[in-house]
Amino acid sequence: MPSKQHEFQSQLAARWAKKQGFPIVATNLGAVGSREIVDLIAFRSTCSLMIESKISRSDFKADSKKPERTFGGVGTYRFYITPVDMVSAEEIPEGWGLLYVDGKKIIEVVKPLGNLWPNYNYEDARGWAKFKHEVDHDAERAMLFSIARRLVLNQPILN
Repeated sequence: MPSKQHEFQSQLAARWAKKQGFPIVATNLGAVGSREIVDLIAFRSTCSLMIESKISRSDFKADSKKPERTFGGVGTYRFYITPVDMVSAEEIPEGWGLLYVDGKKIIEVVKPLGNLWPNYNYEDARGWAKFKHEVDHDAERAMLFSIARRLVLNQPILN
């Protein structure tokens, strides 16, 4: 069971994702056919966003060993959210973003410029391409189905 601090960070991440224009947001979500249980997954018409909440360095380091971090996985765009200065920008994997939690405020440490959030195939000159990841479409579809099923059953999608 995630700690209160972990859940608090995930809820801040959900609020941040909505402000970034992602109308469909779920926390602590897994789905049949996907090994991953993500702290946050969000969708908009052009892409998906995955945010991993880390509250300890050991958890952050263990995350890099997941097979989804090198191939597939969910999230066209991927971020870590941590307490301030727990992880440095130099430590995060290439193509990942980094958000810090400072009280109730989120600090964007590493993020593409603007609020474009283009799809995977979009070519641009604004630096978004280096943040895009090829996703496991079956896993993302399963997560979207899980969100839709929860909505139909009136279950919360944000824990």
